[in-house]
Amino acid sequence: MITGRKSFWLHFVGIGLVSLLCFLAGKKSILPDRSSGEASPITDSRTRSVRSASRDERWQTDLGRLDLLRGRLERCSQREDFQAELGDILLNSDKSEVARHLAVLFEVWLQVNPEDALRETANVEKLRHDFSKVSDAFFVWSQTNPDAAEKLLEESLDGRQLDATKDPAFVDGIDLPIFLLSTVVGLGTQNPERVGDLLAKAKASSFQESAFSLLMLNWVPAQPDLAFDWARSVESDETRSMLLDLVAQKLAHREDFETDVERLQSLEQKADRLMALQAFVGQWSQRFAEGAYDWVQSLPDKESQLHLMPEVIAQRLVSGEEEVTAWIDAQEPGPEMDPSLIAYSVALANLNPEEAMSRITSVTDAEQRDATYFILADRWSRRDAVSFQSYLQGLDEVPEILNSFVVPN
Repeated sequence: MITGRKSFWLHFVGIGLVSLLCFLAGKKSILPDRSSGEASPITDSRTRSVRSASRDERWQTDLGRLDLLRGRLERCSQREDFQAELGDILLNSDKSEVARHLAVLFEVWLQVNPEDALRETANVEKLRHDFSKVSDAFFVWSQTNPDAAEKLLEESLDGRQLDATKDPAFVDGIDLPIFLLSTVVGLGTQNPERVGDLLAKAKASSFQESAFSLLMLNWVPAQPDLAFDWARSVESDETRSMLLDLVAQKLAHREDFETDVERLQSLEQKADRLMALQAFVGQWSQRFAEGAYDWVQSLPDKESQLHLMPEVIAQRLVSGEEEVTAWIDAQEPGPEMDPSLIAYSVALANLNPEEAMSRITSVTDAEQRDATYFILADRWSRRDAVSFQSYLQGLDEVPEILNSFVVPN
């Protein structure tokens, strides 16, 4: 008869023997068959990497590991092959090498199947905050493979970017695809007009606007005449307006002011012309406030002057308050002056809030007047609540929009 203690130990030993047998059986199943001289058919990329580490001296250096990775990638032909290598990189590559190895992987993947490569970028969490090297891979690929890059853009910009249920999906305004933008920039270095035409045909979206902005960032400084002529030729009023705005902003950072102003003033349509000049002087005044202000003030066309003055008032007011105030005082109140009065009041609020508030009474549009009152009151009350309450108490009649700011005594 077996006692309780002996029964316990026999049970324990039995479990141990079974576990050991299972372990040995498992080891036998995964180890190479030495008798045949051939390795077992292992397809797991991680296991192949470990096996390479033990047999190849290249595994001992950064360049060697990169060479081994390139060799494995050369044998990849299906999406599953690249996904296996992707998993291997994320699991086994040293932290200092992950970004480089990912860039090499996508560099090869783009050559095999660009759309699959683009689709997979959305599934790699690391690329959300460390994307520069992979982005460079897309950039270089699009430069050297313009036809394939154009096809990828056409397939990706057919409206799917506006629908989260589509594949590949990227919802504009939430998660813009940086790698697709890199493709735009890379293709744009080879043929900006070609990529511009492609983007102009795409459905309107914030991606389209971001892509155009990046395209013009490089195209305008390099070829201002061609970029401007192409933008003005776009048929869609909405797209053309956006493009001319972008071109004008980029032109404002050049040094050839007279040429660029003459170029913008040559626009046939009045709406295009005023909009482009507005974008131009808005940027120009941030660099040369006095020069931009003087040019706008010298315009013989009063309508253009009143349209552009709000863009330069804030910057000029910093060093030329008396000059700007004199111009404001010389104008007749009216709807055309409202934008300038609002710009003047908002800019003056930091220097003289009480004077700024008094100027708002001359704004003729009631809705804009109330909105400006509220903005200035909110800022003043946050910055100096005591002086703001003192100002309100000194008014003969508090504007209705400001009643919510009044603190009872």
